[in-house]
Amino acid sequence: GEYTLSGATALGGAMPVNTHGGFLSEGYVHGWNHIAEAAAQLRGQAGDRQVAGARIALTTGAPGYVGGVTSALLLEGGS
Repeated sequence: GEYTLSGATALGGAMPVNTHGGFLSEGYVHGWNHIAEAAAQLRGQAGDRQVAGARIALTTGAPGYVGGVTSALLLEGGS
């Protein structure tokens, strides 16, 4: 709680999380929006949401509490 409240997970923080709104703005396409956001971040194409120096992204799909299963991708951008 304190880590999040400190702003560390916000854009510009030490570890930005859900830069596109996470599952609150998902539209329920089972994680595809998360993958698109991760790719945009790693390409430097996220506009106002861009994380400076983004090189690694972790994205997950379909929260496990819904169907009991989930998936994850760990992506690394180029230099």
